[in-house]
Amino acid sequence: LLVLPADIPSAPYVEYYTRIMQNEKRTWKIITWHRNNDHSNLYQNNELPFPLVCNNSISKVRKFFLYTKFSTFISRKIRIFRPRVILFFTLELPIITLLTYRIDRHTYFLDIRDRSDVLNSFFPFLRDWVINKSKACFISSKSFCKWLPPQKNYCYSPNISSFFLREHKKTARDRINYPRKVLFMGQVRYYEITYQFIKSLPTDSFVIDFVGTFLSNENHFKALPHIFPNVNLLGKYQKDSEIEIASQYDFIAILLPGKSKDNMTNRFYTALTSGVPIIANEGSMAASYIQKYPPIGVVIPDDMNQVSIYLKDYICGFSSDDFAFSREEVLKEVEKEISHFEDSFHHLISHYLPKVPSLTD
Repeated sequence: LLVLPADIPSAPYVEYYTRIMQNEKRTWKIITWHRNNDHSNLYQNNELPFPLVCNNSISKVRKFFLYTKFSTFISRKIRIFRPRVILFFTLELPIITLLTYRIDRHTYFLDIRDRSDVLNSFFPFLRDWVINKSKACFISSKSFCKWLPPQKNYCYSPNISSFFLREHKKTARDRINYPRKVLFMGQVRYYEITYQFIKSLPTDSFVIDFVGTFLSNENHFKALPHIFPNVNLLGKYQKDSEIEIASQYDFIAILLPGKSKDNMTNRFYTALTSGVPIIANEGSMAASYIQKYPPIGVVIPDDMNQVSIYLKDYICGFSSDDFAFSREEVLKEVEKEISHFEDSFHHLISHYLPKVPSLTD
């Protein structure tokens, strides 16, 4: 049983697990929560959707009430289906489920793809208990080990699958155009650092496009085209067109403030797959790769001072051969990490979900 606090289209990492289970000919159910809208016509056959809406505009009290309802829904489905293994996406989900069910009665795995500052600050004991009781813990950023309990072995799960990389990989960019087109893609949430970045660039030589949705400060983001004539808000996009869209740009921007720098955003893998250079701010996980392989992008300072100079230096020194070579070196690292993750999950499935021999075996 997989437990996801979102809908499947907005959580592509679910496929990393289901594809392996499909290849192993295993069956599964997945609990989902279409929090913003009712997408009942998009439900999959093995999906168990929680029916209540929980969008960003509701109060915190109402949101807490809905999460307790979600906890009850999860525990009810666990009692009905009695799964041999449960995979919780996010660290908060098993803790929420504890409100109504003792999850430690079951074998469960964790998949952690974001920091949890509330748990880290106020409930570190509960966080550590849930992690240590799990049989496996997958993390999407190696930096998470800085705040997770040290006695646990963690398996790194990159925000990309081998199938996606194999099917969608584009030829590396061979030049940078004028005006330079910069893309912010996906679920954009950090307004202040984004605003300072746009403000630092000359409007006549850079075009800034937003493709996706805004998770916070939506009204502020929507006001940007009225402040800067080179900013365009292009709305939502289909997930299967992501690489085609990204490959049309000269840069993909990955700007993360403060503790969010520990996150390994899937925009990094989108840029690699589409063959587009990256703009990342210092101290982030994406920046650490650029510092190891400088041709794949440019690292800019947090204070956004003289950003245009950093970009000008990168553009003037851009070599398509160096970019293509370094990109391949990074992708080799990523492919090794994907292979290790897939082997680890395959081993866990074989151990905790052994196949029952059929009468014909």
